Amino acid sequence: MKGNPTLNDVAEMADVSIATVSRVLNQNGYVSSENRLKIEAAITKLGYRGRSSNKTFKRKKSRLIAIITSTSRVHTFLPRLTYALSIAANQAGYFTLGIHRSADNETLPELVNLALENNICGMVFTDFKDISVNPQNIDILLHCGVPVVLVERAVCSELNSVKIDTRQGVYMAARHLLDSGRKNIIYISAPISGTVEQDRLDGFRQALLEKNISADNGRIHICNSMAREDCYMELEKIFKRGPAPDGVVAWSDVFGIAAMQYFNRHKIKVPEDVAVVGYDDFLASHAVPPMSSVKSPLEDMAAAAINIIHENNHSGGEFFARTVALTPKLIVRESSRIK
Repeated sequence: MKGNPTLNDVAEMADVSIATVSRVLNQNGYVSSENRLKIEAAITKLGYRGRSSNKTFKRKKSRLIAIITSTSRVHTFLPRLTYALSIAANQAGYFTLGIHRSADNETLPELVNLALENNICGMVFTDFKDISVNPQNIDILLHCGVPVVLVERAVCSELNSVKIDTRQGVYMAARHLLDSGRKNIIYISAPISGTVEQDRLDGFRQALLEKNISADNGRIHICNSMAREDCYMELEKIFKRGPAPDGVVAWSDVFGIAAMQYFNRHKIKVPEDVAVVGYDDFLASHAVPPMSSVKSPLEDMAAAAINIIHENNHSGGEFFARTVALTPKLIVRESSRIK
């Protein structure tokens, strides 16, 4: 065999799952005597070193946490969350390993395998693409030998999770516009690709219904992508059809700034003619005029995820899944000033 043998090589030779190999290596969870002997024989034959070098396969104490995330050219949330996780880990005495690839039910086993090859003590998934984790992958994550935390997406009651109440975030933004006298508000969203986008959409609808305003599709506009250009194009369609909205809730600060650029180009005054509220509060304070935005508690999310890993590693083997739910905060600035 060329190169160093991997966890997957051991699993294939022993004809067991990666999770089963991990249980033996980490002495964590039940493995039948038959499978244990096959795994130990495969390790010996392959010369697998992996995360341990002694004959009992006992894992050395590690201070390395894997952060598994995708990257985006147009959306700032994930790189900022990854940075916040690295800072939180460092403050707690850990190091981080970044694995930059989209995680979903198909790629998860390979990503777990790769992470485990690096002597980690925990894993954080920040952008799981599928709506839910399938049962086979839940089993892998529960028995991989290190604590795992899902952040924001694919929240699962059987696994550790940290999430933001994004429904409440958009609800607060919409209610702010309605309560300040705006009558014809709209919501401009990225494609509805998961529960986060759907929750935000539901929050907008809830705010309208509480004011006895029809939440028909004329108030909801779905862009083709997360890119600023697609938001700008959607606004051109909206204003050609009419009537012109007097308030915009944007899916992100990027969309909010695209809206303000459109309004500036067409001599539409902000906030006199139309109010704008963004989401994430990353770019909002730099807009002209300064833009209201829903602030995501990234530092709190990161601290909660790292704390879960730390507590799980010091629990004496006892495990129970934790879900931490955090609420965003509406930051009101000049772009949505009361009429």
